[in-house]
Amino acid sequence: MDPIIKQMKKKRKITTYEDLIITEEDIPDEMLTFETEPKETIDHFQKENLEDKIAEIRKQNETKITLNIGGFKFVTSKQTLSKEPYSLLNHITTDIKGEIFIDRPAKHFNTILNYIRNDSTIQLALLPNTKKDLLELKIEATYYHLPELRKKIEYKEKLIKK
Repeated sequence: MDPIIKQMKKKRKITTYEDLIITEEDIPDEMLTFETEPKETIDHFQKENLEDKIAEIRKQNETKITLNIGGFKFVTSKQTLSKEPYSLLNHITTDIKGEIFIDRPAKHFNTILNYIRNDSTIQLALLPNTKKDLLELKIEATYYHLPELRKKIEYKEKLIKK
């Protein structure tokens, strides 16, 4: 049980919803104050990693592209889409600047884009949990020429059938 609720029960009888409203008096003093640890200095590895991320973000901003998928806009970079060199998304963005319209459903495009953003990796838990949604995502993975994502979807489909 939450320590604040325990403290409240000791102080007063709770019979209605209004009795559950927590006031500052209900919170023990030790929970109102905290000590902060001194800031640690950034070590060399963290600094290099931070500098790499800053450089990557700057490069992404130079190659920003808007994908209009079925009327829903997704903003990414050509650099991100090039992580999947054989995908349709990489090929259609090579010469085009600005917004690209693709007449496809947007329902699963966020999953597809995050798959590419994360260097073509995805945890099975992040894939849909229904056969219908997995089928829809598999169709989109096929359309965008993402065979490794398709394999992961098929693996999850087998897990669901069991």
